Amino acid sequence: MRDTILDTTAKLVSQGGPQWVAMSQVSEQTGIGPLTFSDVEGGLLAWHEAR
Repeated sequence: MRDTILDTTAKLVSQGGPQWVAMSQVSEQTGIGPLTFSDVEGGLLAWHEAR
């Protein structure tokens, strides 16, 4: 689940920049409830650290 959230967040950010990504978009595209994760910045930091 974590990798799905991180990959989707990174994809959305690459399409328009972090200022245009809402956690509701990540939730919608992954099918994972928004309460599972906190924010785009945290998601990007986690994605970067995991790679």
